Amino acid sequence: MGCPQVPREVLYVQKLHYLTFLCTAAIPIAVAAAVIYGSRAGLITASAGLSLAYLATVKKSRFVAPNTEAVIRRISRSFSTRNLPSRTVAIAATQLYYLLGDHLRAESLLKSYLAAEEPLLYTTLADIYLHQGRVRDALACLEPVRKMEHPLVHWTYGRVLLRQKDYQTALKHLENAKKYAGTAGLPRAGTGLLNNIFMKWSVKSSLLHSMALCYHKLGEHRQANKCLRLGNLYLIDLSLWRVRLAEDPGFSQQQK
Repeated sequence: MGCPQVPREVLYVQKLHYLTFLCTAAIPIAVAAAVIYGSRAGLITASAGLSLAYLATVKKSRFVAPNTEAVIRRISRSFSTRNLPSRTVAIAATQLYYLLGDHLRAESLLKSYLAAEEPLLYTTLADIYLHQGRVRDALACLEPVRKMEHPLVHWTYGRVLLRQKDYQTALKHLENAKKYAGTAGLPRAGTGLLNNIFMKWSVKSSLLHSMALCYHKLGEHRQANKCLRLGNLYLIDLSLWRVRLAEDPGFSQQQK
C-alpha cells in the first residue's frame, strides 16, 4: 500500500523536526571543537554545522515512514478498549492515512466517532477527502460543524471552498479562522510541546497563504502581498515560500 503525498503542512513539521535533530547533533561537535581547539574553532564548526543542517533540511523532500506493522500494532492496542477520547482518535487516523496510506481504515475510524462532535474528527476526515480530490465529500463532511466558532473548522472549510474557486466565501471562512485562532488559539495536537509549536507555525502559514491567494483572485493585491509576507514569516524553510502558491503560477508575477 503506497503512502499518499504528504501535505505541505505535514511536510513542514517533518522538516522542522529534522532540522532540530541535525542542529542538536551539530552543537555537541561544536562544543567539543571549542574545548579542544579554542573558541574560534568552535564558532567556525558551529556555523558550518548549522549551515549544513539548514541546507540538508531545505533539500529534504521525503521522509521514511515508520515500520508499518509496528504502528498498526500500537494503534490497535490503543483501540482495544474503544473508550479513547475523540481527539486521540483523530490523531491516530491521521497517522493511519498520512504515514501508512491506509485511507479506508482512517475514514472508517473517523466515521465511527463522529457522534462525539469533536471538531478535529470532522476536519481530519474532510482533509483526507480534500487530499484525495473528493471536494464535495469534504464539503458535506464539514456541514454539521460549519457554524462552530473553531479555527480548524473554518480553516478547513476555507481551503475546500478555495478548491471550488469560491474565493469570496473561502476568504470569509479563512478570516474567521484567523480571528478565532487569535482569540482562543489553535487547539493542541496532544503530541508534545515541540510538535505543537511546529504545527501552529505550519497551520498559520498555510492559513495566511490561502488568504493571500483569495485576495489575489479577488484583485486585492496589496492585501495579498501582506498576507503572503506574514505567512512567510512562519516558514523557516525558504524553499517553501513559493511552493505554497504553486497552484497559481501567475501570482508571483501579478503581486507586484
